[in-house]
Amino acid sequence: PRATLGARYLIACRQALDAVGDRRGDLCLYNAGMDPHEDCDIGGAAGINEEILREREHLVFEWCVSREIPVAFVLAGGYTGARMSESELVDLHLLTVDAARRLCKKGR
Repeated sequence: PRATLGARYLIACRQALDAVGDRRGDLCLYNAGMDPHEDCDIGGAAGINEEILREREHLVFEWCVSREIPVAFVLAGGYTGARMSESELVDLHLLTVDAARRLCKKGR
């Protein structure tokens, strides 16, 4: 069976992290955009939902922690409109904050 867009998105995220590999940098700068979310009027794609973005955040922070690379992030993208309220967008951004808190704390 064909993978859903959400599954393909996560595969692409994993492949991007794998492409960087184990090269050690001083810092990972992560632009944690929420505009891929299916309810975002600008850039949204059907099948990329909250669960997919939660998994993406886990992948990124786990990658940094496992390589002992400090990470700085910005909350970016995601736009309110007819399909996404301000509180829904804030909840999506909290996925990033939560993943950073849980995984980076674990990595200490």
